Amino acid sequence: MANEIDNAVPESPPVVAAPGSVPVAAEPRRRSGPWARLFDWVLIRDALEQARLDEALVAPERVAMIRRASEYVTVAEGLLDSSDDAPLAPVLSLYREALFLLLANDIPGKKALIIAFETAPDTVLEGAVQHDASLARVRHLLAMHASVGVGGPVTAEQREVAQMTRTTVRTMLDQAESSRVVPLVRRRRSRVAFVAGLLAAGLAVLVGMVVSMVTPTDLAAGKPWRTSSSLSAAYSAKILFHTNEEMNPWFEVDLGEIKPVRRLYIKNRADARWERAVPLIVELSNDRSTWQAVAQRESPFAIWEPSFAPSKARYVRLRVPRVTFLHLEQVKVY
Repeated sequence: MANEIDNAVPESPPVVAAPGSVPVAAEPRRRSGPWARLFDWVLIRDALEQARLDEALVAPERVAMIRRASEYVTVAEGLLDSSDDAPLAPVLSLYREALFLLLANDIPGKKALIIAFETAPDTVLEGAVQHDASLARVRHLLAMHASVGVGGPVTAEQREVAQMTRTTVRTMLDQAESSRVVPLVRRRRSRVAFVAGLLAAGLAVLVGMVVSMVTPTDLAAGKPWRTSSSLSAAYSAKILFHTNEEMNPWFEVDLGEIKPVRRLYIKNRADARWERAVPLIVELSNDRSTWQAVAQRESPFAIWEPSFAPSKARYVRLRVPRVTFLHLEQVKVY
């Protein structure tokens, strides 16, 4: 870990206590740089390191036993979660070893798991198993090495036994942890979750900004529009507008103010009569009096996306310079 951050201060050599002396806790590692300080705050590194150092100085043998029990529990839970048909014999063996280490304050004083069960304080066992019947069952299965029928397919009852044992041993392991270390670990988990939430929210905002930058804005969206006429007869609801048959039918959208325009998206009537919308002329104006033609389509189309040199305009008009109906499904201005 000393090489994780370029500016990290090298670790001090381990402190070795002289025979008969009281060991001195080493100073927690210090890191510099904003990112390093952020990681230290999220992971509570210094506080956890100091708490574990203090804990190790008070009862180093006990700490080592708890850590080994934690390793056994981790492996057992991995086996148990790997498959519904995971063999229970190795799982229970690992839980027996973990439970022995958790119940035994010192290895020489406990010759067997059953002795550890008999001499363990009632508060430890009662805190791990809420019901006497469950405690008796766990004691019988683990301390007495009772068989749970591990040869053959794993049954629902055997899975229940394994889960009950898992809950008991995991609870005892949590109780065995230092009262100072556990709150720090929980606080670290909360901070990690908080930072992860912030990062997720920030990423969502960033993605939204990128999408908005990549996707052009439709200048005509929500803007008022009008046509040269409006057909009184009923027509398809999919059509945006439908004029009468007349000379020079047109559709016009008011952008609200003068804006640069460089491209249009025009969707013709999808069901029939594409030829009615040609030749189609795109015209721009600032005052509705003077119009500038910037694009023209001569052949029938389903979708036409005319592009042209950026031109400033407030009004965009589509016009067919002949006698015909004009009807389109969608018009977007970019």
